[in-house]
Amino acid sequence: MSTTTTAKAVDFDAGNIHVENDPCPSRVSAVDNARHWETKDFAVSKIVTCEGEKRRSDLPRFGATGQIRLTDVDVGGAIDTDRLLNDFSVSKYFNRVHSGEVQIGNADSEVDKALERCIQSMYLGERCDATLRVKLRLRLNGLDHGLNDENNDWATIECKIHLESLLNAQPIYKWFAETKMDKAKEANSAAVRLFKTRRTFDAFHKFHLTLTLLSYVVEEEPADSMLSSEAVDLRLTCYGNLTACQFQFKNYGHVESLATKVLERHPDNVKLLYRRGVARLELGEFDAARADLVEAHRLDPSNKAINDKLGQLRIAQKKANDQLATGLKKMFA
Repeated sequence: MSTTTTAKAVDFDAGNIHVENDPCPSRVSAVDNARHWETKDFAVSKIVTCEGEKRRSDLPRFGATGQIRLTDVDVGGAIDTDRLLNDFSVSKYFNRVHSGEVQIGNADSEVDKALERCIQSMYLGERCDATLRVKLRLRLNGLDHGLNDENNDWATIECKIHLESLLNAQPIYKWFAETKMDKAKEANSAAVRLFKTRRTFDAFHKFHLTLTLLSYVVEEEPADSMLSSEAVDLRLTCYGNLTACQFQFKNYGHVESLATKVLERHPDNVKLLYRRGVARLELGEFDAARADLVEAHRLDPSNKAINDKLGQLRIAQKKANDQLATGLKKMFA
């Protein structure tokens, strides 16, 4: 992938652009007819400088592969150009060593997801000037970015994009169930890899993609089929992994509901009993928290984290009881 452009001689004459050896026969006038497009949330926008082959190609769908060329990259905000071009945790598509090949749906980071959104608006051969406004979620990905304010976790990336080649995919509803299952497994493996490298926010979205693909398999395949059973098992595993993500985000309501989905089928899962117990403790559901933590302790009596939480639970419940007693005394004094 190149990050520099080849110099061209440009002459502005009466509102028209004349470019020597112009490779684009359907160049759009930058002054009169520039075609602007943006997403509904204004996060991604572009100006088409050279129209693609609308009559010969559809817009890229999920699963499509292609070759892009990114040039004139400029970055502002929470990261600089050097980090964008060299840090794979920020972007693999913009990385200096990337080949330029993209697969829609394969993005791991917020930057690459934004780039894919732009690519999905492009026809084969199209060139555009793109602007990506991205909230990087660096803290949620365990990355130190030296910022104290989450509102400063934004980056603006401007670049030129050329969609050089495209091998489109069929709409997902036309895929074989086996293909959907394979893609779900790929997404889940990618999510696990991201989670292990502390990129929790990126992993969270990959696990959600896994669930989306699995839902097609479960809905379309007979309930007693081997493929459907495999999809259900992977879905439960995915719920458990999402529980781990939400636990790190301290979204305890989601931790409780997700863990419950798995524990209904696998009541001896110590990790999920522990996480649901902690979530219920944080939510003030002391009796339910005790039931989970006591069961987790029974299954793994030497687990220090479980024993520590049981101690915290006793202290928290005593404090709550004391506050209640004090309030009742004041009420009836």
